[in-house]
Amino acid sequence: MANSKTMILVRPRGGQPYPDPTKSTYPWASLIKEQFETQGWRVCDLGENLAVTTQVESTLQTVDSTVFVFYGHGSEDCMEGQTGEPLVHLGNVNLLKNKIVYVVGCWTAKVLGKTAERFVRCYCGYDNEIILRLDNFYLQKTGECVNAGLLEMLAGGTIEQARQRIVAEYNYWIDHFTIGDGNVGLLSVQFAADLRHNRDALRLFGDTTAKFPTG
Repeated sequence: MANSKTMILVRPRGGQPYPDPTKSTYPWASLIKEQFETQGWRVCDLGENLAVTTQVESTLQTVDSTVFVFYGHGSEDCMEGQTGEPLVHLGNVNLLKNKIVYVVGCWTAKVLGKTAERFVRCYCGYDNEIILRLDNFYLQKTGECVNAGLLEMLAGGTIEQARQRIVAEYNYWIDHFTIGDGNVGLLSVQFAADLRHNRDALRLFGDTTAKFPTG
């Protein structure tokens, strides 16, 4: 396994046929990129028009990296690129060999994640849709939930501790918007239900003790 502190970040934005959600997840990835770089990581940022199959495959084959992070659309058997094409899929998932894989995208843990388990160090993702409300305040809270795991690992935690941190973040905001001060009416309760749905779709495969390299 590679020892370098190098992360490959793939993040489509505004590609067809689903422009709006990726415009929201793209800045979440920017926050993560900043945190990695602050801690001395090299980030290979494949954003927007670089989030295409040929570029991603080439990068996976040539860049010595320990971590692969994806923010974007997905289906049960693939992560989708800038134009909606299969980006990482069942035919090339072996390129993720020995990597810590963290996916913020709908459905990918359903089939792709389970298949990836044969190759990767670990795979953290969602086996259902991730519900987003296109309201800036609620988007911020959802972003805090999905980003929490990577922040936990940057602080030295294992991927299992990262999963627990994500769940705890979801639980905090679920309580806030149902039994806490954030319950200001039906919309906040509905948002809490969305967070609960997202939380329950989270899955982790592989080596639960995996950690980021420190040197």
